[in-house]
Parts: sequence; C-alpha cells; structure tokens
Amino acid sequence: MSKFTIRDEPGRCLAQERIAALDLNDRRAFDITVEKHIEHRSLNQNSLVHAWFAVISKETGDPQPSVKEDMIAEFAPLVESNVTPGKFRSMRTSAMNKEQMSEFMERIMAWAGGFGYWLPSPEEAQRHG
Repeated sequence: MSKFTIRDEPGRCLAQERIAALDLNDRRAFDITVEKHIEHRSLNQNSLVHAWFAVISKETGDPQPSVKEDMIAEFAPLVESNVTPGKFRSMRTSAMNKEQMSEFMERIMAWAGGFGYWLPSPEEAQRHG
C-alpha cells in the first residue's frame, strides 16, 4: 500500500510512476483516492498547549489532566457522532488540524486572560520547558 503527499512536480511524477507500474493483469482492483491534504496540529502547538495546561493547573489547583479535559469541553470544536447522528462531542486535540488547534488555543488564551493567568509564548515555553 502506498500513500503520497504531493507538494511539488517531482512528487506528482512519483505518484504517476507508481500508478503506471500497477499490475493490472492479476485481476485485482486498486482503489486510488485523491483528497486535499490537511496539516494536523503541530508538535509545537501540542507542546505549547500542554505548557498552558500546566500553568492553569498551578493557578487553579486542579490536576493537569482535569484542566485539559475542561479546556477541551469548553473550547474545542464540536464533531458529530458517527454512531448517534445528531449527538455532538468535543474534538480531541490529536484530531485537530493546525487551524482548529490555533482557534482552540486562542479561546484558551482569551479565557486565561480574563482571570489574569499568564500563559507563555512559544519561545518562553521552549526556554523553560
């Protein structure tokens, strides 16, 4: 099985070569799907939001896992259940793309600012982490 993320002409050529090399004489069918690539949340975003959870944990006295769950419940995008249509749940951070994670983090920053909590910038978190 091959999966390609095509970002440039050489990547397109490689995918075309692999498709051209498929053995169609063995009577097996091949499924080929082309979809727009979505960048998942970055490791830097994940590290920073966890540094924020630690700050909020220290300020509130709540354990960090509880802070994370509360922030997700309050500020994460909602996704509809595949099992129970019409039922929505908060999206896990691991499922967020970069844009969704940025919006989630902006909401947390605004909330924290309302309580006077100082959340580190990416640079500050990296220096102290």
